[in-house]
Amino acid sequence: MSTTQKVGTVKIPMFSKEHYPMWKKKMLLFLKVANPKYIDVLKNGPKVPMIVEEEITVDNVVTKVASMYPKDPKEYTPDEKEDVTLDSCLQLILIDCLDPIMHNHVLNCDTAKHIWDTIEIINEGTEEVRENMLEILTSQYEHFRSNPGEGISQVF
Repeated sequence: MSTTQKVGTVKIPMFSKEHYPMWKKKMLLFLKVANPKYIDVLKNGPKVPMIVEEEITVDNVVTKVASMYPKDPKEYTPDEKEDVTLDSCLQLILIDCLDPIMHNHVLNCDTAKHIWDTIEIINEGTEEVRENMLEILTSQYEHFRSNPGEGISQVF
């Protein structure tokens, strides 16, 4: 199995848990270069073309309520077909760059957004965990003192 894959002329950054922040930055830049629409798919999930039926009123009485429902794939326009395939392409890129351990964590994810969110939670924690860590670090910084008998160089 190859450890480096390419899309166009740019290598896919291979995942490394030890260097996760750097990998995340490289991966986001890679995805912007590969296809700028990928970032939107990561943030909002896959696009599903919808049919919008507007509300019908007769004599100020609503006879049909407005509704939305997914389009039949046979009715997709070429642009909609491209938008629908973005999620699959993005899933392939993300899965291809993961090591076997991380791959096992995202095995049951069904969208690229789900894969990305799972990787973030495993490596960064939830929003609540990050806020708690920030509070702990801030508290430690605010209460930092030198021990009795320590010189400046020892404290540094």
